Amino acid sequence: MRRASFTGCFMGKRLFFAVCAALGCVCAGAESLAFQIVQHGGGFTKVAEPSLIVEDEIINSLFDAGFIVSNIPAALSSSKKDDERLFAAGTGEAASNSFDSFLSIHLFFNNQAIQDEKKAELGALSEISWKIADVKSGQVQTEGSSTVEKTAAADSETAVREFARNFASYIRKMLKAKA
Repeated sequence: MRRASFTGCFMGKRLFFAVCAALGCVCAGAESLAFQIVQHGGGFTKVAEPSLIVEDEIINSLFDAGFIVSNIPAALSSSKKDDERLFAAGTGEAASNSFDSFLSIHLFFNNQAIQDEKKAELGALSEISWKIADVKSGQVQTEGSSTVEKTAAADSETAVREFARNFASYIRKMLKAKA
């Protein structure tokens, strides 16, 4: 009787280690990415709701696509100097946490279109730009910008989420092409 339970104990340990090894192999092949949302314009005193929604959708979309992803808290910027400081700090933080890439996303808000910083309005967002850097080399791999297309239902949380999912899909394609 004792011998059977003792052998069962070893089988449980073997199974546990086999599962851990399999998970380790799966995670070892996944690309890791840290990103940060940088908000421009709008005269905000804190990060606005549309920026947080974009951040949420991007992290969820990239995670669902198999990336190991982490976000650096969203920040406000009012100058190129702020942008450079935030990019350097973000790249440094990504490197210290052993990420492969760092993605900086800049959201530009139209001051005249702002109604309420707590309301999710795609209509207030005028432009988005991005920069992807390889953390190990410190080199910027790709960057670009795009104006934000407005839809008839531009001022709803659903429209902001759809915009963010579409942007995340575009970023995923760029990251896959890079790999």
